[in-house]
Amino acid sequence: MKNKAETNFRISAIVLLSLATLCGCGGGSSSSDDGASSTSSGSTSGSGGSGSSSGGQGSYVPPIGIPAPGFGIEESYRMYDDAAARNPALTYSQNSEGGYYTHYISDTGCTDSSNPYGTVTTPRCSVPTTIEEGSVVEVHGTTDGGQLIMTFNCTTARPCWFRGLDAAHRPLVRRETIVKGGYVILEHLHFDQGDNLGLRAHSSSTLHHAAVRDSELAQVNISGHAGYSFNNIVVYRNDIHLDNFVNTGASSPEFPENDTHGVATGSYSDHVWILDNDIHDVAGDAVGNAHGANYTAHHYYIGRNRLHDTGENSVDFKEIEYLVVSQNKAYREYGPSSGSDGAAMVFHYGPSVAPKNAWIIFNEIYDCADTGIQIGGDVTDPIYVIGNVIRGISNASGNAYAIRSWGAADVHLIGNVLYDNDGGIDITGSSPNVLNMVDNIVAGIRNASAYHLIAADTAYHASAVLTNNLFHQSGGAARIHWGAVYDVAGLQGNTGKCAGCIEGDPRFANPAGGDFSLGVGSPAIDAGIASPLYDQYQQTFGVAIQVDFSGTPRPVGAGWDMGAFERQ
Repeated sequence: MKNKAETNFRISAIVLLSLATLCGCGGGSSSSDDGASSTSSGSTSGSGGSGSSSGGQGSYVPPIGIPAPGFGIEESYRMYDDAAARNPALTYSQNSEGGYYTHYISDTGCTDSSNPYGTVTTPRCSVPTTIEEGSVVEVHGTTDGGQLIMTFNCTTARPCWFRGLDAAHRPLVRRETIVKGGYVILEHLHFDQGDNLGLRAHSSSTLHHAAVRDSELAQVNISGHAGYSFNNIVVYRNDIHLDNFVNTGASSPEFPENDTHGVATGSYSDHVWILDNDIHDVAGDAVGNAHGANYTAHHYYIGRNRLHDTGENSVDFKEIEYLVVSQNKAYREYGPSSGSDGAAMVFHYGPSVAPKNAWIIFNEIYDCADTGIQIGGDVTDPIYVIGNVIRGISNASGNAYAIRSWGAADVHLIGNVLYDNDGGIDITGSSPNVLNMVDNIVAGIRNASAYHLIAADTAYHASAVLTNNLFHQSGGAARIHWGAVYDVAGLQGNTGKCAGCIEGDPRFANPAGGDFSLGVGSPAIDAGIASPLYDQYQQTFGVAIQVDFSGTPRPVGAGWDMGAFERQ
């Protein structure tokens, strides 16, 4: 494994060696069908938070390929236990868990009269709108009324907190809340249904170095304005659900598209981390958008979330640049909204341009009605799909595919496992494009009339790089549509494509249990090749991704293995 490059991000030295625990992969196996990890030790995904005083549990290990944010994960308000760290202009009072607050807000026994800060004995009723550096605003009970607009004049040396006491005592916020300023952490809060958290522009406001974590929310909106790009935003370890959609399965009734998203991303926003959340039960997308952003939205990191049970898609991005979608679990997407067909992850134009420099890496996608990863609609820049496990993509018509692309420029599929889907990979296009397909395993298609790979349009044929992939169909031959239908030997003999490809049983350890690691004697072991895209990623983001789905460095042994897992 190559050493990680030094960057301006703080990156944990153990990022590539500890992910097998944190990603919930169980030492090589993927999650069970209900979205729960087969072994959950160390995983924080979807917990909604459990710690009472800090964002991190020791050194935070980011998802594979994602640089750690410089602010918002590991800071704790307990820093003000140290009197030397405090703002001398403020009074710090001890709370029931031993930390300190500067403002005490409650709806019980409170008064604002001659009471600018509040204490546990005499709480303040209303939330202050301007907060000084070093403040800890502790909120109890319920706060409601009109918009809550807060400006945090905080600093890197003296950040601020707006918080409930702990995960068991989250105050109820029944009002749209808009945050301005910088170096602020919101934690242990419960935003009522229909009341958004707006990390968005308001009267030419600015926002930077802001985090919301360990909270329960309905929606989060992130966007700046033409005069200022909101930046260094962290959405971490929250339970986000709007509850305006109930998933009743593949038979869920269709409803009109309404675009209410769990985390909605907009224009003029950059360096945004959406990590370790559980986002579900929304009528729109779990996370995404950037509609009309024209690349003013950039450097978005979507990592290790559980994204499921939505009306549209788990992930849907449009006019965004430098996007990493890593180690998420996306499942139970059936597309009842008129704006969706049941795809888990979608990358397409909207309305003028499409994602640029987008990387979909090491995700697990399953139980969806149409497509695992959908790339289309005039995507003119390369899309990179590396190390994912996609399974159980199926519908009653038998026409679902694990990966589907149409009209996209360059599609790079490297080291993925596609198993037990109606079909494998469906690539269409009418102009010269590039298909780069290396080290994948495509096995066990459900529909005998479907294909492990279909690239029927000649636009892809001449320039396609199709090498060192494994295809398998129990009880029959692989079906590859390359103008005509071939098995692997037929494709090689008639087209000269697929050098190093194999047709044979990959010998997954326990595919029924979601374990796609390679068993003893698998023909995929040491049968792959190194892709230069791993180096390209490190040059682009400053983080090494030469690992497998469980975080194991690659290669092991005599060479790279095919598929998403490296045999130990």
